[in-house]
Amino acid sequence: MFRRTANQGAFSELPVLMDLKTVRSYANEAGVGLDGVKVRIIRDESMIGKDLHGYTHPNGKFIDLYPDAFSSPENLVRTLGHERMHVYQVRTFGVPQNAVELRLNENAAYGLEDSFVKYWQSKGGR
Repeated sequence: MFRRTANQGAFSELPVLMDLKTVRSYANEAGVGLDGVKVRIIRDESMIGKDLHGYTHPNGKFIDLYPDAFSSPENLVRTLGHERMHVYQVRTFGVPQNAVELRLNENAAYGLEDSFVKYWQSKGGR
């Protein structure tokens, strides 16, 4: 069976392999539980360099990862932790109903990113 070992085409400069096996490996190493969450990798070359890393769908069941999430191992870990926090928020509190709730959710997700990175690094992060 042929398995890609490098990103192709427009994504060839991204150092982290854009595949689900890699995503799950980093998630496990960083303590980001993805049970019950479907992860989709969005291979849209127009999004490279837009500083958009991920999106959690309002149903709390899907996370989309954009190319910039794969710009470094740390960015992937940060993105996974951030989006997983949004899954928790949506499942616990529901979809934000206004700009204030949305900002509070974003602040909380950003606030947890370093915790996932530090845990990942303490386990020998790649």
